Amino acid sequence: MLEFCLPAGGLWCVPISGAVAALRDRGIIPDVITGISAGGWAGYWALVENYMNATKHFARDWQQHSFKNLMARFVPPMKVEPPFYLLKRARELGSHPKYVKRLGVKHFYVGYLQLPKIEFVYEDILSHQSEMRVYSSLWRSSSLPFLTHHAHHCLGGIDGGLKHVAFPSPCDSKERILFKYWPKIVPVPGVRLNDYTRVVQIKTRIANPMHANHKKLDHEFESGYEQGMKLVF
Repeated sequence: MLEFCLPAGGLWCVPISGAVAALRDRGIIPDVITGISAGGWAGYWALVENYMNATKHFARDWQQHSFKNLMARFVPPMKVEPPFYLLKRARELGSHPKYVKRLGVKHFYVGYLQLPKIEFVYEDILSHQSEMRVYSSLWRSSSLPFLTHHAHHCLGGIDGGLKHVAFPSPCDSKERILFKYWPKIVPVPGVRLNDYTRVVQIKTRIANPMHANHKKLDHEFESGYEQGMKLVF
């Protein structure tokens, strides 16, 4: 079985999403995907029906939400709504998990820190019965208290990247590929390179993982796509 392991990394995930989309267009579909935070989004963006629009629109929406009323998340009474409109937006752009399975993906594991014990857990989002459940799990994996939204609205979990930047699945995968951002130096807590048979470096020019204008986001996706087309499999 072929497994793609996609790391946390904010908007740095956009070129990785482009690379996975390119591999999809080449007919290279992994049997298993693992993702944390933006890594989960990157993989799922690349597997929905309208993946070009999904990547561009959701990255932009997420960025705008992250910087909207930022100080209100620190100042009482902290009236910040949960990101339900983003979930709705994602549902409009995304696909039912059955569609992803029909592409050939058997398991898609998303990791996060479960509240209140702050223990790392993961779930197979392809076992869910709706797009809303899938995107709720993806959002739970990418929740950063007081940054992406208020701590009380983390849907039962917070960003798994605080403990593990990437993780291998429980499956018996013969080839397990870890995607990595380059040349960015990203801390790698919880990552043991011996768990992976190959490391693929995807170049990004985004300086700040929380910020890039729309033109830059589009360029980064296209750059990742070009890199994915050149990867040797």
